[in-house]
Amino acid sequence: MRYIFLGILLLGLANCEVSDKESVYDQPAFGEFLDLNCEARKLKDERFTLAEKLRKDENYVSNPDSLKNALASQSRELAEQIRLRLDDLTGEMNLDQKRVFNDSLEARIAKIGCE
Repeated sequence: MRYIFLGILLLGLANCEVSDKESVYDQPAFGEFLDLNCEARKLKDERFTLAEKLRKDENYVSNPDSLKNALASQSRELAEQIRLRLDDLTGEMNLDQKRVFNDSLEARIAKIGCE
């Protein structure tokens, strides 16, 4: 009898965890947040690629501030958008729910190939 009760309890707990993961994907803003994260990762890659090209450009070496400031501003704006959206989405979540959210986000990013 004890084992049956324990089995039912464990099965119930396992189902709760799956429901949490599924509910994260069902949030309407999850897709928007996923797009923002994908855009941020692409911007980071573009910044590194551009920085490598600019190191080889003699004209840039003499006056780097204008382009650097523009890229930094764009990165800060995107980071602020992501931070605000993340606060909206996860503000009322507990630590375990935030972990599930983050795992779901990383899995979805890997699935769409945005790395």
